[in-house]
Amino acid sequence: MGQVISSAIAAIPRKTVDTSYFPLSFTLLDYPVWFDHDLSGGQSWWNRILDEIRRCDLFVFALAPETLESVACRRECKYAFTLKKPVLPILVAEGVSTNLLPSELSQIQFVDYRTQDRSAAIDLFKALSRIPIPQALPEPLPEPPEVPISYLSSLSEKVEATASLTYEEQSSLLFDLKRGLADSDTATASDARSLLEKLRRRRDLYATVADNIDELLSRTPKNFTASAPNHSSYGHQQAYSQGRHSVAAAANNKGSQLNVIMRIVAALLIFTGSIILLGGLSSFLMGFPGEGMIGLIIGVALIWLSIKLWKTKKKPANI
Repeated sequence: MGQVISSAIAAIPRKTVDTSYFPLSFTLLDYPVWFDHDLSGGQSWWNRILDEIRRCDLFVFALAPETLESVACRRECKYAFTLKKPVLPILVAEGVSTNLLPSELSQIQFVDYRTQDRSAAIDLFKALSRIPIPQALPEPLPEPPEVPISYLSSLSEKVEATASLTYEEQSSLLFDLKRGLADSDTATASDARSLLEKLRRRRDLYATVADNIDELLSRTPKNFTASAPNHSSYGHQQAYSQGRHSVAAAANNKGSQLNVIMRIVAALLIFTGSIILLGGLSSFLMGFPGEGMIGLIIGVALIWLSIKLWKTKKKPANI
């Protein structure tokens, strides 16, 4: 037996491509639906979502690769099942294997809404008309799921820290933010760019890190489309990230030490060359042209070599 749906909530992540048709379809069918797209992140955002799930008559799960990969959407759906809410899966994108759906969703007949035509709208209307009456909320309420915090949140705290950052810490932040720029979620990529700009404005920033940031920002316009997602597990990404930026930091530290050593050697050479050059000039004035010429040649050679060493700079390792 169906019912009149007074409120529904739809789980669609912000990175799902063009879902503007989805709420419109519900509106045309005269079913009010709530989306979280106008909310910002954080604990208050998550509490608002959970509150809407508890109040709704129907939980709609948009089947798309992005939703199935979204920690937030998966937790919302599981919470709806825990509360015994009716759940309606709606297929809205290609690339979803119905054989690999979570066990709870695989047991429910989904609506194929990829074509968004009249036939799909009729199927959606039929599915909505068959939604059972929701049960009363269990007492006591089950433990709510934890808020899914983006890894960028921890990076933001480090970027905005008032304490000075070591070279290794700056290199680590740069590598992680570079990974954020390549995220398939354009919102995440945009946030990563904003954090890079904040990191660039730090007064304790090392020159090699600043150069890398400038290069990244020059290659990434403010309005951009992020590259294809990396489907590796987050744990593997973290392990790779830590290993990679540790190696880069060590290489850059060695490069910085070499730069200092070369500057010291160059300063000694220019000092020695200047003394020998002056000695050669003195020999000329005192009537010893042979010794004076040798002194001039050696002095000029040492000064030229010192200038070459001074201008030589060990390039930073790519991060």
